[in-house]
Amino acid sequence: MENYNINNYRPPDMEDFLLNKSSAELKLYCKKLGLSQKGNKEKVVQTIITNLNAPENRQKADGLLPKDVLDAYSRYLENQSRIPPSTTETRNLRCICLNDQGPCQQCSKCKYLQHIKCIGDHGKLKPYFCPLCILEKINPLDFCAEVLISAWVVRQNFSSNCTGIDTAEKSFEYKIATKNLVDTGQGRYQIQIRCLKLDGQSLMMTWPLRGYLVINGKIAMKLETSSNPNSKKRKDEPLNITTILTLGRNTISLIKCADPSSYAVSIYLVYIKSEEQLIEEIVKKNKIPIDKSKEFIKKILKSDDEELISDSIRLSLKCPFTLTLLDIPTRGQYCEHIQCFNLSSYIQMQRSSRVNRWKCPLCKGFVYDMIVDSYLEQIMKEAKNVEEAENVEIFSDSSYRILSCAKEDKVQKNHERPVGVQIELPKKNTRAEIECIDLD
Repeated sequence: MENYNINNYRPPDMEDFLLNKSSAELKLYCKKLGLSQKGNKEKVVQTIITNLNAPENRQKADGLLPKDVLDAYSRYLENQSRIPPSTTETRNLRCICLNDQGPCQQCSKCKYLQHIKCIGDHGKLKPYFCPLCILEKINPLDFCAEVLISAWVVRQNFSSNCTGIDTAEKSFEYKIATKNLVDTGQGRYQIQIRCLKLDGQSLMMTWPLRGYLVINGKIAMKLETSSNPNSKKRKDEPLNITTILTLGRNTISLIKCADPSSYAVSIYLVYIKSEEQLIEEIVKKNKIPIDKSKEFIKKILKSDDEELISDSIRLSLKCPFTLTLLDIPTRGQYCEHIQCFNLSSYIQMQRSSRVNRWKCPLCKGFVYDMIVDSYLEQIMKEAKNVEEAENVEIFSDSSYRILSCAKEDKVQKNHERPVGVQIELPKKNTRAEIECIDLD
């Protein structure tokens, strides 16, 4: 039998079929399947393929995609579910495991594999991050120093449980070495329990709608939501259970009531970083070089529409929080925009906030992993010497010019009409000139 490589579980005929379609056709497929149309052609293809892993989604595509292609894809996935993983594949597996076989999905962060049946709707995330990576990175200021209980799943099964109550229980040893570290850490160490909703949408702390968290037979937290539609939405965050634990064996139970969603729960020994520590770490480890930054800019300026070409893009030089010039231009690792925010201002805001959300202020995506843009950092050094520097215009060849408020005021007077300051709106030129004729 031919060796099966789980990293290449998608049939090439489906991928080839989609790659041969135009961008307009792919976006039409996404629209009819209710999928995101964002990203370049390759990303849109991956979005469609990942969606088709679920049988119910393949049924939705019936009549939209050719029957022979869909049937071949269904047979392929069915065959792979019967093939036991090899030793190499098992080493690449890091799952919340409820199944020991079947097709897998690869995490964009850790590159490990998870069974599609185990993660359920969570596999719809774009880009896809496994539950374990999200739970570990849910607050970059709280570094996970040790996993005390790896993620386990709390599911709901109304068919077998008429009361709609589901309980998942785990135990772990609270060792004396861990306790000594917590006791002597001057408040820098704590033990946290974290929970993630596996709905294919959430990337932040989410507890079940109703239920209880029970530790060693005692209720540590009651979970409930208000029936008043005008009340404030509940703000979920990790729970510090350090003072509740006892030395030796501890039992944790999460009881979920009348909630159809699945959740992943995990317990960590956490080290609380200072703002300065996190800033220094990101600047030192997550700075992209100038040439990579230029490649990213060129990619953004390149349009999928063959009739349109982006010549330049205009960015603000100011932080959206402080409205002062960017000091450390930063964005999320998976953000698909060039515009940045100021790293120190953003982290200070997260520290002062009661609930840490870690969302990009520009695209609202999650930024658990942040990068510093070296090219924009270089531009900012020059901008600090320009009077009233406001924006920068970056061209397709990576050259740029810094624009100041004073210069834009002059432009407005010369043209005798206001010129709007635009942020990240590329200028478009058509390949062919359009002739305008006035008709009487």
